[in-house]
Amino acid sequence: MKKIVCLTITAILIFNSVLSVLGAKPDYEVASVRDYSTAEKYATKLKTLGLFKGVSDVEFDLGRAPTRTEAVVMLIRFLGKESEAVDAKYTHPFKDVPQWADAYIGYAYKHNLTNGISDIEFGSDISAGANMYLTFVLRALGYSDKDGADFKWDNPYELSNTVKILDETVNTSDFLRADAVIVSYNALNAKVKNEDVLLSEKLIKNGAFTEEEYMTVSENDKNTLNVLDGKKIIFVGNSYTYYGRAVIVKSQKILTQQERSKDRGFFYQLCKSKGIDVSVTNWTFGGHTLEDMFIECKANRGCDGVDHKSYLTDRNFDYVVIQQGKDVPLNNLDMVMNFFRDANPDVKFVFLVQSQAHIAQYSWLPEIKDVEKKAIIVDWGKVVYDIMMGNVSVPGAKESYNKNSFIISKSAKDGYHPNMLTGYITALMTYCTITGDSAVGMDYSFCNDPTIHKGFDFAEFISTQYIYDGATTNFPEIFASPSDMNGIQQIIDKYILEKHYLNY
Repeated sequence: MKKIVCLTITAILIFNSVLSVLGAKPDYEVASVRDYSTAEKYATKLKTLGLFKGVSDVEFDLGRAPTRTEAVVMLIRFLGKESEAVDAKYTHPFKDVPQWADAYIGYAYKHNLTNGISDIEFGSDISAGANMYLTFVLRALGYSDKDGADFKWDNPYELSNTVKILDETVNTSDFLRADAVIVSYNALNAKVKNEDVLLSEKLIKNGAFTEEEYMTVSENDKNTLNVLDGKKIIFVGNSYTYYGRAVIVKSQKILTQQERSKDRGFFYQLCKSKGIDVSVTNWTFGGHTLEDMFIECKANRGCDGVDHKSYLTDRNFDYVVIQQGKDVPLNNLDMVMNFFRDANPDVKFVFLVQSQAHIAQYSWLPEIKDVEKKAIIVDWGKVVYDIMMGNVSVPGAKESYNKNSFIISKSAKDGYHPNMLTGYITALMTYCTITGDSAVGMDYSFCNDPTIHKGFDFAEFISTQYIYDGATTNFPEIFASPSDMNGIQQIIDKYILEKHYLNY
């Protein structure tokens, strides 16, 4: 599924109301530029599913702050309790609730979901701030802000980020109906606490809408909303990038851009599995640093003196994914970025941090916090390093993990390159960090399918890369265990949110 959106609307609308009443200020802020195009798409979809209504048949009124009443109504709908609320006709003590909302406020009051601003006033027309709305959505997802709380009602932002009902398009400091729509739509793809279902699946089970109706909405999203669809991407790096098949290895002697385009590695396969059309160029060279590729090649790999960049006849890319080789300064990163920015001023950059940077404690790790100011950081190396070192446990793991689970053992000198599990993690984490999609549930069936590419063969890989001193690996068994793969995908989601590199 795509980004988690639906549930957030309800939670955000309700919490912003509470926040407004109590004078609290959200601590999660984004740019205040208002662009209603995404919210309009989501509002139409939510209306189709019966979860959101406009102020008229032709107007959503997205530029207005949601009221406390609107937040409660959305919460009841997300809980799948609308019919029960309407039929039960619970009473409440409030004198300012409009007649059309009596059933919803009555249900919420009866079940201790919300209180009034006084014994007789609900504050129906008061704006629902981000705090109130997010809290309501989190409650709908099964999280509690009571005793033994999962979060505190006055700070729902950390948990909201973790479950991905918030994204960069939501403005919590100036919370409007447009923001509530985005949050609510994101929530549909959020998991319900202690239940192995998404909110959308639970609502389907409760009869809020049909699976066919939801699939129609989801398919439309897949075709129109993914940021990678139709984009050109180039991977600029070295053997840490290609060894695990994130992109397919190319010979050092292949220099022409035409031969290095249309790469079909794991990153491309992930996009393809989501119905996303991308063009991937593989500009990776073993043993090369950025200086070798963009200044003067001194890699001692048979191409010394070659001006690699001169072969990049088309520099117009939407995304440039960069990985530095070896423990050398990042002084020339801006030079590389400007090389591509000259062709496309709107190009976006992604900087990969490899596992060897953590194993060998590269001196440039502390610089990553500064790199984040100009590039998206994908620290896939931290995920691999922490699992293999036992710093983090894989949820639901049936396999044990060690260095050979992720790193090859080809010779006494080569025990640092990634294997195919690590290559998948690299590709998946890059994809999810760019798109904002959850890693959980993403496809990996192509990883051991040599009919797609001859390089996608676990047995062949092991026979050539695990030959030193009787080395063995269990990465095929990990791929074969759905619970292990799900656990690794959960860790990827967690590490993307936590941004460990800011603490190096």
